[in-house]
Amino acid sequence: MSYQSVERSQGTIQNIQMIQNSLNPDARTVLDIGCNESILTAHLENLGLIAAGIEGSNKAINDSRTFLASNKNNLKVEHRLLKLEEIESLPDYDVIIFNSVHHQLVKNSGIEYANQFLIELAKKAKLQFYFQPCTIHLKHGTKMPFIENDMNGIR
Repeated sequence: MSYQSVERSQGTIQNIQMIQNSLNPDARTVLDIGCNESILTAHLENLGLIAAGIEGSNKAINDSRTFLASNKNNLKVEHRLLKLEEIESLPDYDVIIFNSVHHQLVKNSGIEYANQFLIELAKKAKLQFYFQPCTIHLKHGTKMPFIENDMNGIR
C-alpha cells in the first residue's frame, strides 16, 4: 500500500486522527516541520498545544496564510528552509512532526544529510517524534524501518 493511498485531503485527516489518538497527554508544545497548509498544526493548536510551523514552499506558505486567515487562526508559521546547522539552536519541543520532508532532503541534499537532519531533529523532541516511517506504519500497518520511534536509540 502506498503512503498516500487516498486523496491528499483524506491523508491530512488521517494524519490528524492518528496524531491526536497517539499524542502524549503530557505534550504542551509542538513543532511541525514542512507544515504545508498548516491544517494539522492549527488543529493541534486548537487542542491547546503551543504550536509552531516551518514551511519552505512558497505555494504552501501562501496556502497556509489563506487557510489560517479564513479560519481566524493566529498561528505563526515561518517561511524558511531549516538547515541542519540550525537545528541545535532550536528550542526543545514536546512533539516534533516531520512528515513528507525526509525524501525531499534526500533528493536535494543526499541521503547522509537527510538522515543526519532526521537524527538531530529527533533529539529536539522531548516526548514524541512523528516522521514518515512511523506515520506510514500507523496509518497502513506497513512494515517500515524505525517504526518503534525509540528516541533513546538515537541520543
